[in-house]
Amino acid sequence: MKAMARIAILFNVLLVVSCTDSPQQADATFEPYQRTATYTSNASPVVLVDESHHNFLTINNRFKPFAQVLLSDGVTVDSNKVSFSQQALKNVDILVIANALDKKRSNWQPPFNQALTNDEVSVVIEWVRNGGSLFLIADHAPFPKVIESLATALGFTFTNGHVKATLFSKATGTLISHEVTYAHENTKQDDNSSANANANSNSEANPEAKTPNHVELPVFMQESQNGAFTSVLNSQLHVKEVIQVKTFGGAAFLPPEGATSLLTLGPRTVSIEPEVPFEITSSTRRRAIEGWSQGALLKLGKGRVAVFSEGMMFSSQIDTRTGDKHGMRSVGAEQNERFLFNIIHWLAG
Repeated sequence: MKAMARIAILFNVLLVVSCTDSPQQADATFEPYQRTATYTSNASPVVLVDESHHNFLTINNRFKPFAQVLLSDGVTVDSNKVSFSQQALKNVDILVIANALDKKRSNWQPPFNQALTNDEVSVVIEWVRNGGSLFLIADHAPFPKVIESLATALGFTFTNGHVKATLFSKATGTLISHEVTYAHENTKQDDNSSANANANSNSEANPEAKTPNHVELPVFMQESQNGAFTSVLNSQLHVKEVIQVKTFGGAAFLPPEGATSLLTLGPRTVSIEPEVPFEITSSTRRRAIEGWSQGALLKLGKGRVAVFSEGMMFSSQIDTRTGDKHGMRSVGAEQNERFLFNIIHWLAG
């Protein structure tokens, strides 16, 4: 029992360090990998990042690296400061809602109300059905709770808890083969790497070449003797095929019928669900969530939806007290940036 209590306390401390308001800031040294932009100024998708719902992640602070990555690909990025309406979304291709809150908070004490009004939920759903694309991110508790009305309208059921950091890979089957884990044939990004340029380019000349459903891990990503993945920050990791993605906690959800789970949680994964976020003890409710998702895609009417239950995976942040960095430049997350690109390409159609 004492051991369980110590584990719970440690888990609690780690979550608070990475998620509380004051020490968690954008990594000012972050720079996207060099590449040839996919889009040009006269043919660029417009991405609107919501900042009108007390969002914890904004493009001028904790989500700045997210915006930097998109801008490096020629994407037009702007912030939203008003309530959602058909007029506000009129000229938008992709709407990003990342960690919205019900109010400006100095603590995580309940109750937690809905971040969006019923009218706003209806506007967003109709906008997607008519051809818009939504990128929804709801991290650990309480973020899933305050966005519940929109998530439910889309058919997603979230836990309102905390999930440990997770490594998803094709080798373990937790990261699936999908178009967002492969660059489109007409993309121009070079990612500073030609490591796999010849491996899949001419299957007739190379009968050993693997098809997308039979992915062979490079040596540096194969399992070591103790079963762990070796993940070296190597330019070869920035190839166009995504074989590994890392999340940094967050929550989990069940996607609706017709959705595709990209990141599926494996055996022994648990959601820890305290009544008050971060107040975790040995007696706090724990729920087995094997088979639940942390990232999924859905086509809805003429539009598209990407839902993720963790936000740091698409940013780069620093704990100002320790100097520790978390996110796209962390060990194990070297391909998160490529993964983000491919999600945006899919949402842009």
